[in-house]
Formats: sequence, C-alpha cells, structure tokens
Amino acid sequence: MSALDVFSAQTRVWFEQAFDGPTPAQGKGILEVLSTPAAKILVDGADTGMTTPIRGDKLQLTPGKHEVTFVIDGDRFTYAVDIVAGETLKLSKDLR
Repeated sequence: MSALDVFSAQTRVWFEQAFDGPTPAQGKGILEVLSTPAAKILVDGADTGMTTPIRGDKLQLTPGKHEVTFVIDGDRFTYAVDIVAGETLKLSKDLR
C-alpha cells in the first residue's frame, strides 16, 4: 500500500499533479510556452487561440516534430520542437 492509497481518487490526482506536474492525455505530450514579450502561438501553422504564458496541460500535442510560431505585432519567430508522449517540454524565448 502506498501513502497515496489513503486518499480519494480525486485527492490523489490533485496531489500527483501538484507535485509531479501536469498529466497529459493518453498518447499526448504537453508543451508549455513562455515568452517575453507575450506572443500569440501557432502550432504547425494553426492558431491555437492562446497567448503566452501557456502553462499546465492546456497545450497537448501528438508525439513527434512540430513547429511553434510566436507572433508579436506581425513579426513571426518559428522554432522546432519534438514532443514525447507522457512528457512536458518547456519552450521559453526572449523575443525583445
């Protein structure tokens, strides 16, 4: 019996996320994106509808290579990322 067995399932999920970080959906990876200044984020050319900072499990992607584009006042900065299922990748850029 682990120490977490005494908690309810909901409490256990909260505890694991609080201490282990966000948990991606089955077969997905998480991309956390930060930038200075704030930027609109596109993934593989598609608008995510999100702006930085993007933390937690809000941006879940299929495993493999993706292009992440930061858009600031019409300027675009694109970076390649490689997402791994079950893992979190942090992409942080200073675009000043």
